[in-house]
This record gives sequence, C-alpha cells and structure tokens, in this order.
Amino acid sequence: MNQPRHFFLMHPTLHQIISVVQGVRGYEELPHLEPEQVVILNSYYGNSAADLKIAESASMFGWETPAASGLSTDIPEWLTFKYVKYEIDWHILYANQPRLNVYIDKLPDFYMQPHHVGPGNILYCTINDLVSFIKMGSNGIEPRTAMMGFGGSTMSRLTTTGQVIESNDCWSSRAECVDIPCKDVMVYETESRSGCAGLALRTSVWEKAVTDLGAFVIDGVISSSPDTLTKPEADTHV
Repeated sequence: MNQPRHFFLMHPTLHQIISVVQGVRGYEELPHLEPEQVVILNSYYGNSAADLKIAESASMFGWETPAASGLSTDIPEWLTFKYVKYEIDWHILYANQPRLNVYIDKLPDFYMQPHHVGPGNILYCTINDLVSFIKMGSNGIEPRTAMMGFGGSTMSRLTTTGQVIESNDCWSSRAECVDIPCKDVMVYETESRSGCAGLALRTSVWEKAVTDLGAFVIDGVISSSPDTLTKPEADTHV
C-alpha cells in the first residue's frame, strides 16, 4: 500500500494540471482533473504550497538538489483519528463468529478520500489502519448482464495517482475480501454513537487488540480458549 508521493499543480506554460512523482523527473498531464479534486489530492499527500514549488523545480532539475530535501512531512488532520477502545462482541446466541468492535473519536470520510487501485479493479483506501473498498466492475466498460450493484447507478472514484474511474457496475462489501492483510470490524464513533460496517482493520493491529482483551486467535477467528474455537458461556462483551 505504500507508494511514492505525488504532487498536483498547474504547469507554468501549458496552463493545465500535471502530476509530479517524488524521485522522478518529468510530469504527467491530467487535464481531466477538476480544481476541487486537485485540492483533495494535495491534501491527501499533505502537500503545502511550498512543497508544490519544490516538486515543480525537482521535476525539471532533479530530486538530488538540496531544495528537494525540504518537503514537509505533516500528516493531514483529515487523515487522522484516535482509537478510544476495543471490545469483542461474542454473538453468544448466534452462529456468527465473534467480532471486534472498534471505537474511535471521529469517523473518517472514506468516500471522499482518494483510492488505491488493487487487482481486478478493486479500489481501496486506508486511513490510520482502517480499510474500505469498492469493486468497480469490468473496468467501467462492459457491465455485467446480471443485476448490477447500487441499482446500476454510475459511480466515480478518484485514485491516489489522479485518475478518475467510473462504472455503472459497482459493488461494495466486506473490506476483508481485499487481498491485503486486514480483518472485518464494526467501527463506532464515540460521541455520535453512529456505526459503520464494511470496514476492516489491519491484521497486526486486530490481533493485538484481541489478545490485549484476553482473548485468543485461532485460524483467524476470535476464541475464548487458546486450544479450540469457543465462546464464553455468558453473553458479555470484553
């Protein structure tokens, strides 16, 4: 999920939006981008006005110049939140597997964040170890003949490299289905008490939260016993 830093700015003579990649000379023309999308992308990478000036110069004269070392490293506020607590919902009376509930101080807006492009045209985004995804279907060209997701509505997503992908065959489901190490969770915002399903937590963070709560992980499933998959006798949260 790591990728080079991108910068989005107006070309000084072409007068159109271009993308500059850290460490790479030259640029890519992105005439399709709207001004508000440029703002979102630069905010995502934490690019300041000074950073854009540095990127413009480095794209022409190289990233080995002393000025290129002056890029800011601040994380944008809208890409941060605080974890408040975790708890396990054991689903005692049901056949469902136990689930980790995650409580944070504010729910981030995954839909407005630029998405990474994964295998099979799956678009996913990550914010502070939480993962969300949407499947755009057939590269947005030939929709399936069967019933389409979201009623066949055309949806658009902005990628982290400044591309715009559209499809009328979109599907959104469990983020754990993405081929990256994460586990499905239920996320709640502490103050509003609103919840958000369809998100996942990086596996390493998920496993630590589960074991810190005194539970165990067997074959990727939460258990109250270290030896066999079991649940507590009482319908409790921990």
